[in-house]
Amino acid sequence: MKYDVLMPTNWNKIREIVNTVIDTCEQVEHLSEDENKRSKILNTDKKITVSDLLTSLHTYPENLSYSIIRSRHDLQQSKAYTSDTAHALINTAKLCSELLEFDNYDSPVSLDNRDTSVNNQIDAFLAWHKEHVPALLAKQD
Repeated sequence: MKYDVLMPTNWNKIREIVNTVIDTCEQVEHLSEDENKRSKILNTDKKITVSDLLTSLHTYPENLSYSIIRSRHDLQQSKAYTSDTAHALINTAKLCSELLEFDNYDSPVSLDNRDTSVNNQIDAFLAWHKEHVPALLAKQD
């Protein structure tokens, strides 16, 4: 197994995937608002329903992920562990999933024994990524 050679990450491909999925989710969000709409047929030739589409939106990437795992194995590029960068993407996706259908960003919450709001926490998270992290990384040059 090739653990000593780090393969470069195609961040443009990851960005394209994430942005495409966000765009799709935004387009179909209204489809799942009403349970009665879930049985609505979107494609009469193949009888694809809203429910079928919504299921495919999460099973397709799951199946593709398993396919890539198999491909990595076949190419002897299996991962010994899930990297910190991968965990950052996974947990950011989980964070974003908690924001779906959430409309009260000003709601109070407590963080580190301080009263704040969801919006303030998100703003701090974004500022950390946009300001603090680049400043730390610039010191490494």
